[in-house]
Amino acid sequence: MALAGALDQTLLKHMAGFIANLHEHGVLFRSLHFGNIVQTPEGALGLIDIADLSIQPFALSCTARLRNFRHLCRLAPDRLAFGKEGWELFLQTYGKAVHLRLCSEKSFFGKAGRLFDMWSLQEGRLLSQGGPRVIQFCHRYDTPFLDCARQYAVLFRDTPYKVTTVYLTGKPSDEMVHSSGSDASDFP
Repeated sequence: MALAGALDQTLLKHMAGFIANLHEHGVLFRSLHFGNIVQTPEGALGLIDIADLSIQPFALSCTARLRNFRHLCRLAPDRLAFGKEGWELFLQTYGKAVHLRLCSEKSFFGKAGRLFDMWSLQEGRLLSQGGPRVIQFCHRYDTPFLDCARQYAVLFRDTPYKVTTVYLTGKPSDEMVHSSGSDASDFP
């Protein structure tokens, strides 16, 4: 979905309802982000690039929903399109459309609300390190993800760019930081 500036509140609510409907119907779309959500001329929302979409016979778990949210707001342009207030409105609208069965709503929405802050703080910490920087995101630090991270970092060796690898799962590990070949690594 091409975005110019902040998301319109009506569109934001429509998107929250759309994603809530997907989650309630067991649709797990691992690549959920603005670039993979389209809006038809009639205003309906849909998904593209659905190679990693799966459908379960039950509503998504809270963990899967949070993973989708992490992916949705992980890029700075997407967070800027939401804005902090927009993210809160998105979560409120989403909350009215879902029935969380296996976790407490308070815990789920507390974690979901902090995602926006976590990424914003992460970005501020990384950008404050100075110099041109490339940030790569890896789901985990086992094979093949670590190999890909290392290969990507090597591309920027002997250039003015510093590579930071952000691992989305796993515990901090000095061994992984060294193995990635990056100038810095982080574990949110």
